[in-house]
Amino acid sequence: MNIRTPLPYSFATNRGTAAKLKFNDIDATMHSASCNKPDLPRDTVLISANKYNIVYRTQWAPYHYTQIDFNLSHQTTWLTGGSPTMNKHDEFMDTVKSLHPMVMQLFSS
Repeated sequence: MNIRTPLPYSFATNRGTAAKLKFNDIDATMHSASCNKPDLPRDTVLISANKYNIVYRTQWAPYHYTQIDFNLSHQTTWLTGGSPTMNKHDEFMDTVKSLHPMVMQLFSS
């Protein structure tokens, strides 16, 4: 399964998450959840989750990022950081909107 998005995407997973059956059909890069955030690929939406939040984060430059936290229990979102241009912001938001339904299913269990 490959979803066309304005920005590429990848997943930050804990040990064993990448081996789950749900992730086998996804054509996306997997990163360790414990990796240093400023060292992640630039202009790529990194998706991670825990039992409380789903996090969408894009690193634009070292220590310059945009991040959306989606709270699973309250169904609320928080936007932090900033984008270098309005076009980059729109690309980030369009990517998140495209991926969110699939991500909700992946992290539902």
